[in-house]
Amino acid sequence: MVNNFTPNTHDVQINVLYFISLTLALSVSSVCILGKQWIREYQKDIAVSPCNAARVRQMRFDALQRWRVPQIMAALPVILLLALMLFFAGLLVQLWNISDKTTAAAVLVIVALTVLLIIVTTIVPAFVSLRHDHSAFAPFRSPQAWIVLYIARRLQHWYHPNDSYFIDIVTIEAIENWKATHPILNS
Repeated sequence: MVNNFTPNTHDVQINVLYFISLTLALSVSSVCILGKQWIREYQKDIAVSPCNAARVRQMRFDALQRWRVPQIMAALPVILLLALMLFFAGLLVQLWNISDKTTAAAVLVIVALTVLLIIVTTIVPAFVSLRHDHSAFAPFRSPQAWIVLYIARRLQHWYHPNDSYFIDIVTIEAIENWKATHPILNS
């Protein structure tokens, strides 16, 4: 018996979006578990003299830096957000192809508000910083917000390299200080 089944294009799109989303989310959770184990080993006390304990701790710290563990851990929330966006896309494609458009519209509103919140809290810190209004400091700090700020400052300096208004030492120092503590941009 020959099977002439051909899946609908929307069904294939939905499954691709769902499976990639699921795979990313499970991968992130697995790496989080590994990261927690790595950090636990880093913090593990050993029964040696304080001088040797400091050497071991430094050796562990250097190994974490060399293997880019901070960058790996900082990238995980961004990957999880990507998985969420892919899931939302699959959900919307699925609901939009069902005859009940009311449910699809209701879910679309919730998804749109969630995505808008993520976008706004990612972009607002860059715009506040570029306005040079330090009294309006935005508290939204995340790896993706810092990446947007870093890119915005680079573009700003590229478009206006000689304009002293665009060289804001306080913000540049803030970016450099953040880069020192969040090495995702140093890789």
